[in-house]
Amino acid sequence: MSGMKCIIRIAVLPLLLASGTLVKGLSTPPSTVEGDCKDQPGHNCSVVVDAKDTPAPGHQSILNADECCVCEAPPEQPQLSEEFQRLADDFWQWLLQDRPEFATRRLHALPEQMAQIEELMALGVEKNITLHEYNVVTPAFMKLKNFMSTKYVPRKNIAITSLPNGDKLYAQAIQFYTGQNLSAQDIHETGLKEVQRIAALMQQVVYDLGYNQTLREFVSQLQDDPSQQFSSVEELLATYRHVVHNITIPAAKPFFNKMPAAQLKYLTPESSHALESSFIPKFRRTTFASSYTQMPSSFPTRSFYNEGWALYAESLGFEMGVYENLWDRLGHYSEEIFRACRLVVDTGIHAFGWSKEQAMQYMLDYGIRPRSSIEQQINRYIAYPAQALSYKIGQMQISSFRASAEQQLGDKFNLKDFHDVILNSVGPMDLVKEEVQAWVDRELAKSQ
Repeated sequence: MSGMKCIIRIAVLPLLLASGTLVKGLSTPPSTVEGDCKDQPGHNCSVVVDAKDTPAPGHQSILNADECCVCEAPPEQPQLSEEFQRLADDFWQWLLQDRPEFATRRLHALPEQMAQIEELMALGVEKNITLHEYNVVTPAFMKLKNFMSTKYVPRKNIAITSLPNGDKLYAQAIQFYTGQNLSAQDIHETGLKEVQRIAALMQQVVYDLGYNQTLREFVSQLQDDPSQQFSSVEELLATYRHVVHNITIPAAKPFFNKMPAAQLKYLTPESSHALESSFIPKFRRTTFASSYTQMPSSFPTRSFYNEGWALYAESLGFEMGVYENLWDRLGHYSEEIFRACRLVVDTGIHAFGWSKEQAMQYMLDYGIRPRSSIEQQINRYIAYPAQALSYKIGQMQISSFRASAEQQLGDKFNLKDFHDVILNSVGPMDLVKEEVQAWVDRELAKSQ
């Protein structure tokens, strides 16, 4: 490999186990950076996870642990957390069970797709393999578990910048997930300013509610307040139905020329419907409901566009008049500051040497979520460099496009038409900006 150029894929995502459930596997974003691999073992991070591409039992196509980008030897004392070990052991024990439904639980959904089943059976005959999960999946997952336990998790440095060409990798990840060539320093400073701005607004709401407490004191008290917790699933569902159908949708109609026929998007849960979860405090309900004004998900979009729009849509609640209640307003701010904190902790971890505990404490200082939820989030940011930046950065971009259009058009600015332009301009933010400016130019030309 001496002097040879190669393409280093952006990041190895570790296996994240949240609430006992596998929520992320190893993958690589479709973006690369060229680097010099001289004296840098670990150039190959490719992962194959498609079962029909697995040619034989025990094949090493899912993960070649010896070639993964882990550049720091494990410390003498492994730092594998008890929580990770417990979750990992539970998962592997479940995987090793002789449970036919593991391979067949989705077959009930394929009565009209027999051709796919026949193709799968033909593949089994061709490759001389069976569909039993132990023969194909389990050996590769056991190898993955060993890699995670002995090499990946024990690493002292959790940042992507600890990898070969790590600075370039993080810069590329930032560009991919924000659509801009922003520096980690600029993002970090923007995040700090936004957190302080939103924290001041939250503090004012605390005072307006009649509490003479600091924000941190108020949040601590709030988390133990049973009146701010749903008492049952039925109460939660009834509340959300009311908010969606009686508040959000009627309030949104004056802001859009077109309303989607589907009022909500249903995300299919696990078949057991029995995963651990957390109730959403009552005062956050309106913020979440207002997110559903986002564009259809069938279009190919990047994170900074669709997540940026979702967060921008939440901010419309003030103009819609749905945040008049102080608790609803606090709920909105709590979600906005959560996204702003991501700018600080993601760059803190991957560019400025923050530890996991340091990142967790920052989010605990400014948010309302419990420690268990924050830890899951921080694990995600460690594993998924720069993705969490897309929400706030995307929202700030869309808000800036609107401010520019309003300034140029004055009383000729039409918010409905602006939203049409944004929702019709799926793609890189540079293109969205051009489309907005073209619309502004057309509107100005009409008055000349």
